[in-house]
Amino acid sequence: MAEEKIERVLTVIKQCFAFRIPPQSSAAGHRADSWPTDPVWTGRLVISVVNDVPQVQLRDSKTGELFAACPILKDGTPSVQKVVDSSRYFVLRIVDANSGRHAFIGIAFEDRNDAFDFSVAIDDHQNEVKREENAVAEAMSKPSVSKDYSLKEGQTIKIKLNKKTKDTEPAPVQPLAASGASKNADLVGFSSFDSPSATQQATPSTWETF
Repeated sequence: MAEEKIERVLTVIKQCFAFRIPPQSSAAGHRADSWPTDPVWTGRLVISVVNDVPQVQLRDSKTGELFAACPILKDGTPSVQKVVDSSRYFVLRIVDANSGRHAFIGIAFEDRNDAFDFSVAIDDHQNEVKREENAVAEAMSKPSVSKDYSLKEGQTIKIKLNKKTKDTEPAPVQPLAASGASKNADLVGFSSFDSPSATQQATPSTWETF
């Protein structure tokens, strides 16, 4: 069963030109002024990630047919190089997927903004790869140490609970004073009045006026 290809597109540039270029003649790098005037191919450029491998693809503008692919490798010869005499020209190391053979071709953008977007996209990807590599290296050099919080043999845990103290015992209720102990006793919180004499019986009219 063929391996399923997962592709994630990062950048698309609508117009790009490809050139057949001579070998590099100087240690300083490639020069665009030595390239042919007429391109061998014109189409769109796509930067994508295919099965976790980023690559620059040259595709037909109408059909989408692949003309050449440049896998961006971490090691070895740089996959994408800038020329020394222009900001719109670059060199790609294209690889044939079937034979594994590689070759160098030149690409150019008519619009400087397209060239800038291409350069930024490549730089952003390379910086992201470096950050991931540094994070992995740091994690391996400083492995996290898990702490053991389990109780060892013979160890116990004491828990102290705060108990509420009992409320103070209420004071005993004092018995009411006997009749006649005070002539101005106020038993129900109203203003005091003269209690009837011992020989005088309380009548309904008396409570009404109270």
